[in-house]
Amino acid sequence: MKRKTAKIALFSMVAVMLLLGCKDAFHDPEWDPNTATYEQDGLSHTVTFSANGGSGTAPSPMKGESGASITLPYPGGLSRGNNYSFGGWNTNSSGTGITFSAGSPFTVPNQDITLYAKWEDLRDGGGTMPPSSPSSGDGGDFSYKDVSGGVEITGYTESAKSVTIPAQLGGKAVVSIGSLAFWNKQLTSVVIPNSVSVIGDSAFTSNQLTSVAIGNNVTTIGNFAFDSNQLTSVTIPNSVMNIGIHAFFLNQLTSVIIGNNVTTIGQAAFSQNQITSVTIGNGVMTIGNTAFAGNLLTSITIPNSVMTIEAGAFSSNQITSVTIGANVSLGDWIFTTEGTDNSFNEVYEANSKSAGTYVRANVTSPWSKL
Repeated sequence: MKRKTAKIALFSMVAVMLLLGCKDAFHDPEWDPNTATYEQDGLSHTVTFSANGGSGTAPSPMKGESGASITLPYPGGLSRGNNYSFGGWNTNSSGTGITFSAGSPFTVPNQDITLYAKWEDLRDGGGTMPPSSPSSGDGGDFSYKDVSGGVEITGYTESAKSVTIPAQLGGKAVVSIGSLAFWNKQLTSVVIPNSVSVIGDSAFTSNQLTSVAIGNNVTTIGNFAFDSNQLTSVTIPNSVMNIGIHAFFLNQLTSVIIGNNVTTIGQAAFSQNQITSVTIGNGVMTIGNTAFAGNLLTSITIPNSVMTIEAGAFSSNQITSVTIGANVSLGDWIFTTEGTDNSFNEVYEANSKSAGTYVRANVTSPWSKL
């Protein structure tokens, strides 16, 4: 009888531990996402973000079932002075765990987890130029590192708000602007030289930019590159081939010109602006989810090169006229003003996805083909 009672007591203790989420009894405290399993337990787990010594407010916690994929947030208003740059989210507060880049996918484990801001000390190398030894007239304002073909700017250490990026540092061509290099520096204008080919993720996020001149050799504009600024217009040069997700999200753009070599416009790239006019280059093949959502467009011309328009690409505008090519693959709610209106898709398909101009009298009227 005593043995039976002991077994019941042991079973009850285990059950209580499960109910209370006593993770240490069932999980390795040194959690490793490379070896962890993601059994779908139907439970919601929380991913919490720690400023880890930085100032400002860390991103809000994110939730998801184990095995689900979430996109890790960018640091927003977090900073740690001019001597440190944000280097991603780490599983250990000391930075010795596994690091995940902001904006990258992350698989929710079968337990709650805290990810810590990883702060990289710019004084520990990486090519920080001392103020006493300027190169190419840069005045020692930029930190940089060697990359293939030249150098990549990794940080900006001065307080000037209007910046002309030098074409050379340390006698080498500036070919790349690194992720977060000018993040949250209160910049008002920037000139990017023709030597640059890559603008990295969040390179100019969270500034006060009203003017940007993009060099004629830039091929890639990274995710969130100019997110959360005050730009009113932008010209994407013909050299650019890819515009990343949220690249110009949350500005004050009223007009956009996209060059002919751009093939992909990323998710929400120009969302939440005040765009009334957009010229889409003749090389664009894919327009991503909500790419131009939340603007003031009344008409749009989709070039014949476009093969795919993803869900909500032009939603929450005032569009009453669409010129489009034949056989375009359409996601849901492309031109809906609100709700889940798919009437454009239905009319387009009813016309055998033929090229032409489709119109409606107002945003609540039915579509028809001219």
